Amino acid sequence: MFAPNAQIWVDPLGLSGYTLRRSMERQGIFRPNSTWQTHHLIPEEVWKSHKNFFNRIGMKGRDSYPNGLYMPSDNDEATKCKRKFYHRGSHDNYSALIEKRIQRLEDKLDKGLITQQEAFDSVQRLQKVAKRFLSMTSKNPMRLN
Repeated sequence: MFAPNAQIWVDPLGLSGYTLRRSMERQGIFRPNSTWQTHHLIPEEVWKSHKNFFNRIGMKGRDSYPNGLYMPSDNDEATKCKRKFYHRGSHDNYSALIEKRIQRLEDKLDKGLITQQEAFDSVQRLQKVAKRFLSMTSKNPMRLN
């Protein structure tokens, strides 16, 4: 078996976050500089696998500005800005954590344990918590993984 298409996997043109970045810019939220990357708080693959859930509870879309955060793209920039994390490509552990939280909410909604509004509010809280966590300060940055 051959390796996956590296051009798609690596996203050399940076198009993965382009739509999200444009959405953020329309709200007056601009990148600190051109080296920063746009990060989906609820990752694209998680959004895809739970698209029906997000539609059901009225979320606006994975590329809507509340789902975005600008992050430094390397250790040097993160050090200058005193950010704990920098964004450099995929982040399997982070994505798995968010996946687990979203699945838990979807299961609760399906069982009637929470309303659509409660699920919506919980997803928004998760986005805010993730944004605060990823914006933490530190003198020793690490790659988000």
